[in-house]
Amino acid sequence: MNAVLVAAALLSIPATAAAATRAVGVKGYPSIQSAIDASAPGDIINVSPGTYHENLRITKHIKIERMPYATSAVSVVGNIFIDTANTPSVTLVDLTLQATTGPVLRAAGWGLSKLANVQLSRVTVWFGSDGIDGMMNLTMNGGGVVYSADDGISITGTASLDGVSVFGVGGDGIRIATSPYSASIARIANTNVVQCGGRGIQIEGTHRAFLIDNVTVDEATQVGVYLGNTISTRLQNVTIRDTQPFEDWGDGLFATGSINVHVENASITDNARAGIASFTSDIHVRTSAVLRNVIDLNVEIDGEIEDLGGNRCTSVCLAVSSRLEPPDLPTPPSQ
Repeated sequence: MNAVLVAAALLSIPATAAAATRAVGVKGYPSIQSAIDASAPGDIINVSPGTYHENLRITKHIKIERMPYATSAVSVVGNIFIDTANTPSVTLVDLTLQATTGPVLRAAGWGLSKLANVQLSRVTVWFGSDGIDGMMNLTMNGGGVVYSADDGISITGTASLDGVSVFGVGGDGIRIATSPYSASIARIANTNVVQCGGRGIQIEGTHRAFLIDNVTVDEATQVGVYLGNTISTRLQNVTIRDTQPFEDWGDGLFATGSINVHVENASITDNARAGIASFTSDIHVRTSAVLRNVIDLNVEIDGEIEDLGGNRCTSVCLAVSSRLEPPDLPTPPSQ
């Protein structure tokens, strides 16, 4: 092919439009939603510091962030709904989100095979019935969820959470129902879950190789970390303490129907029931401190707990116990 034909072929390839950057606030769009509506997929929306009272609906692949180099906060007061199962992702950066009713941030997928992809960086979510809710693959770096009336983070999909704080929520701190169609990355790392009215962390489903690393769960109610029907979940460098009693619960780590659970370098202490409880699950424990729980290690129907060495317990490790009958406890206030 000669040079003329090559040039002609190159000219026939349609050009890809560059992503536009749109400003909200000073000399820009009057609202975030108006900028969203005007955006094309791939655009970036820079928001000037201030408080924006509006509900947002996002139906395209865009990024919304605080204006670069700004130091004051951008606060969105309203509910955010993301309906983008057919797009690569929605990204929110350096924002404070809050709502008085309903989930603060909710995402809808189109069935389990088409989940929304949501990326949050240094986003803090306040109040609402739930903080973050819906069918999504969630990546969250920094930020957290504070004082939601029910669950802090409750999603169907998969999650990669790093440096997140969940505090003072009325329900579960982090609840993830995994999907077989989800991406392979699934982990919670460098995260604190403190004072939950429900379970601290709950992982359910057949997602393989879920990692919980350098995580503290403090003062959850019912169970610190609950694993339901998981495969090859690893907990390392975790602290689970002071789980509060509710009915006949109060366990630090409880696994049911789970295969190949590994616990290493963990501190599981001062929980109202069992430190580690295995119900139809196999749990393998190494170099961990399981101390000052009502029962340190509790094996129930077809459960197994294997001591891989280096563990410390209040009494004899791997003592097989039946679940204690619940004492007469006051009824917790309704959430």
